[in-house]
Amino acid sequence: DILSVHMPEMTIFHQVALIRVRSSGAAGRRDLVEALRRNSPLKKARLLVLVDEDLDLARLEQGFWRAVNQFRVDRLYLHGECMTIDATGVDPKLLVKPD
Repeated sequence: DILSVHMPEMTIFHQVALIRVRSSGAAGRRDLVEALRRNSPLKKARLLVLVDEDLDLARLEQGFWRAVNQFRVDRLYLHGECMTIDATGVDPKLLVKPD
């Protein structure tokens, strides 16, 4: 389900990662988050942001813009002091563009 991972240099100290994933249902995303937090090098990352495959992770502002626009409490996963924001499942035509 993971297409690519980007850990921006400016956020590496806090282990922030943007993760581009294939579309899947809410149960699939929850399973993915649980697997990342349990068995991956990203398990201690303070912030993971899941985004759809239409985003270009080389353009950091797109990922964070999507996370802010899609933020909902029911799409926030907390694991101790670590957080995952699920910003997937959005119709790109409905988003305000930062450009």
